[in-house]
Amino acid sequence: MVMEIKTLRDQLKVIYDWGLYTDQEIAAHVKDGSITKADFKFITGKSYDKFMSEMNEDE
Repeated sequence: MVMEIKTLRDQLKVIYDWGLYTDQEIAAHVKDGSITKADFKFITGKSYDKFMSEMNEDE
């Protein structure tokens, strides 16, 4: 069976689930506008705003 992946969000979800993309790499797609914050949540299961807040605390 061949899985058809139509959107960038779906492509990123597959790659993320395979462990080939990190949360930071997915966040970069939100920053450049290619996906939304809702897409980030769909892909990672995490809130984008909370993730970025935690990233800023670590800096």
